[in-house]
Amino acid sequence: MRNRFMGLLLAVAAALAVSPVVLAQTAAQPGAARVDAIPRTPDGKPDLSGVWAFNRVPGSTSFTTGREEPQMQPWAETRYKAARLSRTRGSRDEVDKIDPTHYCMIYGFPRVYSLLQPFEIVQVPGRVIMLFEKNRQHRIIWTDGRGRPEILPPMFMGHAIGKWDGDTLVVETIGLKGNEETWLDSASHPHTDALRVVERIRRVAHDTLEIDLLFDDPKAYTKPWGAKKVFQLRPTWEIHETHICEEHFQRDHLPEILPLIKELEEAVTAR
Repeated sequence: MRNRFMGLLLAVAAALAVSPVVLAQTAAQPGAARVDAIPRTPDGKPDLSGVWAFNRVPGSTSFTTGREEPQMQPWAETRYKAARLSRTRGSRDEVDKIDPTHYCMIYGFPRVYSLLQPFEIVQVPGRVIMLFEKNRQHRIIWTDGRGRPEILPPMFMGHAIGKWDGDTLVVETIGLKGNEETWLDSASHPHTDALRVVERIRRVAHDTLEIDLLFDDPKAYTKPWGAKKVFQLRPTWEIHETHICEEHFQRDHLPEILPLIKELEEAVTAR
């Protein structure tokens, strides 16, 4: 009986000695599961693919929400304050008329990140493709090791080259249109064709995409400044069609076109 009792004590002691290790391993499993839950491509890189959108909260369309305004060059500050004045005066028509997209200019990069509509990422070998719902814009981030083209005309989306730094895709974009043709975000921050944007894109969880941005535009700002956007995965969503000029066409031009069409139809019928 005594030997059996001593054996039981030794077994309990052994179990108590091992239990912290077992508990630690058990506690570590959920974290490991979260890391493994991030989908990866065959080469082991995080797969950024999916439809993404951010939660709609006040200030979502600005890169400076919750941050201090960047220090601007005098002309840029005047331009920005003029645009903000049009908003505070409450005239929607006036706001529209100073927004380049009112004249069917596309939103371009990086402003596309400040839109409420979702976008889809398709990641394939050598490139990451972004398909934006608003105006069906698309962007290509080259990840095949290529350099810049010898001739790089200004473009709304610019020329983007990405390289992996561990699980982070680091992207540098140059060759952007600027000045009166585009805004940096939908809060009317200006930029020029000297803008260089560096992104750090990370899929920090299965359903969360974080993008840190650094804006460097010495013609418009006195020093580089940054912003952060967090997007949520929308696995059941599909990208739809929305076009910048569709609303303007229906509101401003269709009322003029329909009477002309009717007149021509009546002329054909009368023959």
